[in-house]
Amino acid sequence: MVVLPRPSVKEEADCFFLANFVMTPAQEKGTRGFADWIVPMIKQNGAHVDNHLQYAFNACSMALLNNKGGSNNRLNEKALFEYTRALSATNAALRDPKTQMTDSTLGAVLLLGTYEVGHETWDLTKYASDTCRLLEHNCKKDWHVIMGLAH
Repeated sequence: MVVLPRPSVKEEADCFFLANFVMTPAQEKGTRGFADWIVPMIKQNGAHVDNHLQYAFNACSMALLNNKGGSNNRLNEKALFEYTRALSATNAALRDPKTQMTDSTLGAVLLLGTYEVGHETWDLTKYASDTCRLLEHNCKKDWHVIMGLAH
């Protein structure tokens, strides 16, 4: 019998997030994952993914795996740790004129909102307003290409 190595908790969480929120259907007419923009964004940045985007992705993926059930809440602290790092790094990115309107900052904000929805710790009106401002700026660029919506 061949025993395969068990994936790390982070790998398991990342795969669970991708399978549930990113994967596109095998057939052309299926429903797309709402976070399918994350893969092209990460690929676009190559080997370097901005910290705020990576931390926000980590927080979401660990929280999702934690919330799926059967985890005995074992990932809650790890998800909270990554969320705290993401908040700090995203705050720094939003204060820096060079990074405040980048796609990775917008992606981090969207992922932080996803995390917060699961924890009901957010002010929907303020979050939506701030996200719309980022979207308005980024839509002047090629956000639709990054999201895979270009024809």
